[in-house]
Amino acid sequence: MKIKMFLGMTVGVIFLLMGLGAATAATDPGNATYFGIVEGKKSITLKDGQWKGKPFVSGGASRPTVGLMEGFRVTGDLTGDGKPEEAVILWQNSGGSGTFYFLAVLTRKGNQLVNIATAPLGDRIQILGGGIRDGQIELKVLRHGPKDPRCCPSQKALRIWTLRGNKLVAGKTKILGKFSVRDLGGVVWVLKSMRYKGKPVPSEHRVTLVFDGGKIHGSAGCNRYQGKALIPEDIVGEIKIKGLISTKKACPKEIMALEARYLEALKGSMGFSFVGNRLALTYKAGEKVDTMFFAPEKVDAK
Repeated sequence: MKIKMFLGMTVGVIFLLMGLGAATAATDPGNATYFGIVEGKKSITLKDGQWKGKPFVSGGASRPTVGLMEGFRVTGDLTGDGKPEEAVILWQNSGGSGTFYFLAVLTRKGNQLVNIATAPLGDRIQILGGGIRDGQIELKVLRHGPKDPRCCPSQKALRIWTLRGNKLVAGKTKILGKFSVRDLGGVVWVLKSMRYKGKPVPSEHRVTLVFDGGKIHGSAGCNRYQGKALIPEDIVGEIKIKGLISTKKACPKEIMALEARYLEALKGSMGFSFVGNRLALTYKAGEKVDTMFFAPEKVDAK
């Protein structure tokens, strides 16, 4: 199906974003040294969230690339000494369709963050959330089930790791069922960017998206809107927005322009995925295909 090919390409485009960090301080994970990421290299050091190796073939475009996943950084005590460690996720790609993820633990030594343990997570998984609880790292992930195409993981799972010395020891994986549109609910998704290389949406222009079963609603910046969200049972990652309607209040031109672009993009929604804990919604507007990003703001109290 065309949508499978499209979603695979979309995920590849999104990976370009994951290394775009603004970190400059040596104490930031985006500039730390990591071990066990690239085969044949003892360590790699990120600069502003990314590392690039030499091309595999002289003059070629394919090369190993590693990046820090933006939007995921959890803190907690993993050793029982009362001092916090940090857990981050990195991705590694060599120019092909596969992208491999790694969980890395850092500890603070003086004013530096030092990578003390790294564990592989797998190919083309998606991170739904996570944290450090009771001395363990917990990750809720979307991974490939037995019959899933490579583009579109659908199996929800809870994975747990314990830090023992300089090793992350995996606990038993708990399967949580198949992802559905209901899993997008309970959160107010706040628009952060309209394009994958676009500028952030100004904080004063609040645009929201809320999933409520098969329905959606929210604020487009000025007006309220509502519609239906359709996610096929056989391909998780594909989405269509139907029956979109909104109120007709007038607001300043700048807000109305953003609102018009957002509603057009929403109508053209084609696929979704998760980058860290952010929702990436891919859309077609006219002849252009792009991706907008939302961050979860709060859990619905209902």
